[in-house]
Amino acid sequence: MAARWRLHYLRPTPTFSLIVTLIVSARLKKFDLTLFVVGSQATLPINLYLQVRDGNTPVINAISVLMIGGTSLLALANLYFSKKEE
Repeated sequence: MAARWRLHYLRPTPTFSLIVTLIVSARLKKFDLTLFVVGSQATLPINLYLQVRDGNTPVINAISVLMIGGTSLLALANLYFSKKEE
């Protein structure tokens, strides 16, 4: 009985996994169209993609370090202030 109950609830999982996979793969194919339509004002992700495509430069590494460091600082500040309130 328990096995039937589990299978009943697990049955949709492969179907929805397939749907999500197809949606994600279809959206990645449209990235070139997005790159073409963006015009002269490219966003940070588009700039990073173009730099990675053309070759790894120190700018990509610097931006990555700043983003990781900033996120880490925000997480530590959140942890500090949440413990301070308790």
